[in-house]
Amino acid sequence: VTEPSESFPRQHARTRRFTCGAPRDVRVADDGSRVLFLRSTSGDDPVNALWCLDTETGLERLVADPEALLAGVDYDGSQQVVPAAELARRERVRESGAGIVAYDALSDLSRVCFVLDGRVHLVEVAGSDGSDQVVEVPSSGDAFDPRLSPDGTEVAYVSGLSLRVTGAGGDRRVIGGTAPTGSWGSADFLAAEEMGRNRGHWWAPDGRRMLVCRVDTAPVAKWWISSPVNPGVPPRSTRYPVVGTTNATVGLSLVDPWADDPDALAVPVDWSDDGTYEYLADVQWPTDGWPMLVVQTRDHRTLAILK
Repeated sequence: VTEPSESFPRQHARTRRFTCGAPRDVRVADDGSRVLFLRSTSGDDPVNALWCLDTETGLERLVADPEALLAGVDYDGSQQVVPAAELARRERVRESGAGIVAYDALSDLSRVCFVLDGRVHLVEVAGSDGSDQVVEVPSSGDAFDPRLSPDGTEVAYVSGLSLRVTGAGGDRRVIGGTAPTGSWGSADFLAAEEMGRNRGHWWAPDGRRMLVCRVDTAPVAKWWISSPVNPGVPPRSTRYPVVGTTNATVGLSLVDPWADDPDALAVPVDWSDDGTYEYLADVQWPTDGWPMLVVQTRDHRTLAILK
């Protein structure tokens, strides 16, 4: 007797929309010598690892394996420690995978950083004749959105309401909020959901300064959301900017991450004195010039590029 085939809805759920086992987040080195990508081991395994393809030989190799990095833990992704802000980011981008779900790298792909289980890892990617080195660097334990410094030695990341930098010199706070509604280093809800800006901190090309977003959600109306899966759990509060109501206050500051007191030396960047351009849609800092801001009016009808 032939067993009935698995229904499409069950296949769709088991394979996470048929994404398990497929290469994703592909990046090519600027010289074309190697390709980095994320992939799980099979069509029903949600745990992604970091892989490297040598374009000359066509050979693939495993660079960073979550199960090996979390040795001693029966790891299938369900036990993964994910900060609340990272969970919100994953929900916005429809991320259903586990393990390594995002990474940042230098243009030649020689250095890579990622967060696993809330901890920051730094990778030195070797050539075809060497072995890759994966090192966990000191962190707060609830890290997300790691970004490599231009020289690949330091990693900036968000922890709670603060921006931190870690590396060989240790982990340190750069700038952060004191009020529960104020955060540094993260994108505001509207920028992430409507404009595709999922980050809130950028290194200067020389690594000596950073542009950092500040978001204050105090003016935004508070809503209460219950869980239909766990109705016994008390509803959680969230601030959601309903159409036509007040948005979060978004600012941008130039920060020296190496100063003794970066908070005191932060220089505000005011892109709209009269409030015409309410939204900060994007930030780019070219290697050979000044930072550029893409700003937008509240009615979404006018964009401006500021330098």
